[in-house]
Amino acid sequence: MINAQGSLLTDISEIRQAAPECYEELFSQNNYWNVFPNLVVKRKLTVKAGGWLIRPVLKEEVKRAVFQINAEKSPGPDGFTAGFFQKNWSVVKGDY
Repeated sequence: MINAQGSLLTDISEIRQAAPECYEELFSQNNYWNVFPNLVVKRKLTVKAGGWLIRPVLKEEVKRAVFQINAEKSPGPDGFTAGFFQKNWSVVKGDY
């Protein structure tokens, strides 16, 4: 592992100490462009693409997305797995 100062870490205790900061920086929006400096992003959407992003979501699209997720994956921020929603679809389908 390489720490924030660019030094190679090989000692397990040093890696344990540096890992949380490394991942916090990696997944923060503030440091995103430093981690992926060669990522090219088209900064402006076309009118057609923008319209697609703001269109109403269809119930069938929500259902398809829910059932494409592996039922045993980690729970979402609400604490429920996709399996919960799949098994209880008849109850929760109107709450999207």
